[in-house]
Amino acid sequence: MLVERFDPHRQPGEAARFQGVTDALAKEGPRCLPLILVDGVIVSSGVHPTRTQLARVVGQHRSQTELEAAR
Repeated sequence: MLVERFDPHRQPGEAARFQGVTDALAKEGPRCLPLILVDGVIVSSGVHPTRTQLARVVGQHRSQTELEAAR
């Protein structure tokens, strides 16, 4: 699994790579930060999750993606 971290204020080009990030920032401003994306999909916004919460969110999203791919 690849993990990338970037600051949209310092690296606006990175934020622009993801339409969901651009949309969230335009709609909510910096209140939506931090944003956590899994496979390009926002799975968490506006909070710093604990390690347990992060593992759960990432695991649930990946499991759902794998189930959908198998259909």
